[in-house]
Amino acid sequence: MTQEYNIRVGPGDEYRLALSSNPTTGYSWKILEQTDNIQLVGEDFVLPRRVAPGTGGTQVFIFYFAPNFKHGYVELANIRSWETSTPIHPHKYNFYI
Repeated sequence: MTQEYNIRVGPGDEYRLALSSNPTTGYSWKILEQTDNIQLVGEDFVLPRRVAPGTGGTQVFIFYFAPNFKHGYVELANIRSWETSTPIHPHKYNFYI
């Protein structure tokens, strides 16, 4: 079942979507689908202050919304790159003005 979130943004805004992630397990967030009017302009991974073996962190996606933006969405899932099965808990982020 898809978890949905509604997020208000402004035209011309950038939005940083921060998601807990632990790539040491093979899992990382991947974009499954997005509308054409939302542009991914950056991606980052932030480690916690204390790092130990197997420690996760935060995966950050930076999206840009054009001046004429009205609404759109991005759907992501925390998946292993080598697995081809349908994601169990995708997240859908609905962005609107």
